[in-house]
Amino acid sequence: MKKQVLIIAAALLMAAAANAQSTDSIQAQWTHSGLFAKGDYKIFSTTDTSLELIDKPIIVVEGWDPFGIHNPDYIFEEFNERTTNYLGDSLQNRGYDIIVLNFEEGAGWIQDNAFVLIELIERINASKVGEEKLVVCGISMGGLVARYALRYMEHMFGGQSHDCKLFISFDAPQKGANVPLGSQVFALKTPFLQTILGQVITSKPASRQMLVNTADPFDLDLDATNESHPHADFEDLFEELEIRGYPQQTRNIAISNGVINGQRQFLYTISLTNTKFDILNTFFHF
Repeated sequence: MKKQVLIIAAALLMAAAANAQSTDSIQAQWTHSGLFAKGDYKIFSTTDTSLELIDKPIIVVEGWDPFGIHNPDYIFEEFNERTTNYLGDSLQNRGYDIIVLNFEEGAGWIQDNAFVLIELIERINASKVGEEKLVVCGISMGGLVARYALRYMEHMFGGQSHDCKLFISFDAPQKGANVPLGSQVFALKTPFLQTILGQVITSKPASRQMLVNTADPFDLDLDATNESHPHADFEDLFEELEIRGYPQQTRNIAISNGVINGQRQFLYTISLTNTKFDILNTFFHF
């Protein structure tokens, strides 16, 4: 009996080790800002432990992370454990290999982080086994990063294939992010929030690029005569996105946390989170 228990325990440890791959670093080969962005990625799979073994890849691109607190394990947990059906586990059971991409600068320039994703896409396509095409799922800001990366590859590399069949924009601000000016001014003018939230609004490139309207930190006496306006970085990014459009070689789908009737919802309520992940789950039945 004791021997059988030891054998079972050893098998469980081996299975856990097979599913707990190490994190690998990655760096962009192109730059928008003059700095070559970096990131790390991790493969979550029941069987495949390296890029050379994966045969059914899904890339999950992290969202806005201004404080740099995310890592691939955290992102996978959000992707998986906040649902009753455990989407990550469900996909793994269908043979998918989930590659989670985390950026070193989680609120850095969207173009720079897109170049990190391009490097990962090329690395996967050069190493994977078989002919299965990629799925790319961009969460929040990651949806803008993924859109930019996929379209950039189609447009700028002479039609170089990213070999992606499905692009999922997961609650991504494809027309910009709306944060009330009152909330921004409150963060910028309140002493204990100035250093933390205020700097996030004004100093992080991705914040300026995504906000539809940005409070001016040098003119915070907002009244009825003040006019809100987007930051120049927002205008530059979305002008470029408008010109490029969406990826043309992929099936593009989008899922939003919001509802059309304006009913208030909370991001992490069980009912809402289960619903959006269950909907997403249906797109992998092909």
